[in-house]
Amino acid sequence: MNKIQLELENVCNEMYRVFGFLPLPKEYIIKLLVRGIDADTIFGMGCDAHSNYKNVIKNKYYIF
Repeated sequence: MNKIQLELENVCNEMYRVFGFLPLPKEYIIKLLVRGIDADTIFGMGCDAHSNYKNVIKNKYYIF
């Protein structure tokens, strides 16, 4: 497994452990990891998405 796959697995496992589901699409998480966004920031974005904080979808990270 390469570095991105390991980071994706870690991020997804952490979100599954806390929320029971993925609050962000897996494709979005992959694109963020490829761009160099760290796992803590992605988890924070997942928390914002879960709490219905709508700006998380419209922030600078979502523009590909």
